[in-house]
Amino acid sequence: MAPSACSSTAVKSASRSCQSPSEQCREERSFFSGAYDTRAFYTALGRAGTPDIDIVIPPSRRASASRAATGTRRQRDEAIVRIDQVGRRQWRKETGAHHQARAENGVYRYKQIVGDRLRTRIPDRQKTEAMNGVAIVNKMASLGMPESKAIRI
Repeated sequence: MAPSACSSTAVKSASRSCQSPSEQCREERSFFSGAYDTRAFYTALGRAGTPDIDIVIPPSRRASASRAATGTRRQRDEAIVRIDQVGRRQWRKETGAHHQARAENGVYRYKQIVGDRLRTRIPDRQKTEAMNGVAIVNKMASLGMPESKAIRI
């Protein structure tokens, strides 16, 4: 199962997780892994013509805002300031970045349970194999999810 490049969030309208800075991202918000928190990547996003896109890249815990940030790099500084104000966990909820972690976790579970490759070479059978794998993972998740209740003290 290949992870979908598209997801939706409750924060803004539709969002899209781009695979590379050169890929055309026409949605309002683009999510990237924290591994992309580099000057080179922000520069490439700026060159790709993305000034109106809200870029969500979790900065490293040691990140500090720069004084002369412009363009797409300024969004990073705004994220750092907001994280200092409300904390990293709340920032991830506000921006919708926690949805990316959930999707990555689902792909991880699929690969651990079913395997990291398809066994058949015929496209129609690959689709069936992937759908069967998803059904297995979903069934296992529904059987193993605990029911939790709040305990009042």
